Amino acid sequence: MAKIHKHKPAAYKANEHKMRIHRLKTDKMRMLRANILVFLWVFIFLFLLLSFVSIIRINSRVIAELPNNNVSNLENAANIPEENKTDIVVKLLTNNSIEARDALLQSEKDIQEMQAKDISILRVNEIFQEAQQIYEAQLSLEKDGRLADYKIVLRATKSISQVKDSALKARDELKIFREAYVDAGKTYDLSSMQADYNEIEKSFSEERFEDTLSLIDGGYAKISEIQSSQTAFNLYYEATSKTLKKFFEDNWPKMLIIAVLIVIALILSWTMIKKLRIRSKLKNLNLQKATLYGLIKKLQYNYFETKKISEGEFSVKLEHFKEMLRDIDRQIPLLREDLFKIDKNEMKNEKKWS
Repeated sequence: MAKIHKHKPAAYKANEHKMRIHRLKTDKMRMLRANILVFLWVFIFLFLLLSFVSIIRINSRVIAELPNNNVSNLENAANIPEENKTDIVVKLLTNNSIEARDALLQSEKDIQEMQAKDISILRVNEIFQEAQQIYEAQLSLEKDGRLADYKIVLRATKSISQVKDSALKARDELKIFREAYVDAGKTYDLSSMQADYNEIEKSFSEERFEDTLSLIDGGYAKISEIQSSQTAFNLYYEATSKTLKKFFEDNWPKMLIIAVLIVIALILSWTMIKKLRIRSKLKNLNLQKATLYGLIKKLQYNYFETKKISEGEFSVKLEHFKEMLRDIDRQIPLLREDLFKIDKNEMKNEKKWS
């Protein structure tokens, strides 16, 4: 039989030619839009990167010009002249008992001096009472004509004198430190050294006067450290604020253009982002669906072949898997419909552009 050649009508060919031309134009428009989006995002990224580098350089120059002498003069407050310090001179007499008695009398005066200045005397009073008892015991031996030793008494009285000196010095330095702490607290945040301050006060109230002196020195150092760090931070913050303010004042037209470009880029990219999200959801749902079918096959194998599970367990799990599949089957058509609507709207917009 002879082959019959069917010739397409001229109108059909013309229409097909128009469709090819339309598809070419559509592809060109899509390519143009994609290139514009890439250019916009690259331009925005480069501008923001250059802006950030510019701010960092300006800040570096400002910080380099900041004064280095930010250390507080509080450190000099620690080096105050010592006052109320009494030199204890024990007169060397021929009679050891008289020497010990005079030392005890001096210790009594030291304790009274501490009392007069509102300094706790529990520690020195305990030492004094013990020394006085030893003195009386040794004096009784001496009266009986036996050998007496007052060395312990003299050591105790010397200890009382040293405690008194430390207490008076600690009292004066603590008074100055309190004023320095309050003054510094009006300008700087000293909450981080509150525990240190409490420990200084506690050491004095517990009559650890030697510890109080060393803790006060540490307190001055801590205040100076806080003052230096917070001064540097405040200067840096102020310099940064001024730099940013000046930068925005000088570049606000560029920043406005960048903001507009970002908005345009987001608008142009929004459809693409929505499509990507929908496709990602469809991919996840299909993956879940395939996984569920695999679980169902495994469940059937365990029930029918190996008999590892009971009929009740098989029914419950199978029904649960089926319910999950039904839920997935409900979601997939809705997502595909949304994707179709987006594509349809995109084609309409492309026709308007062309």
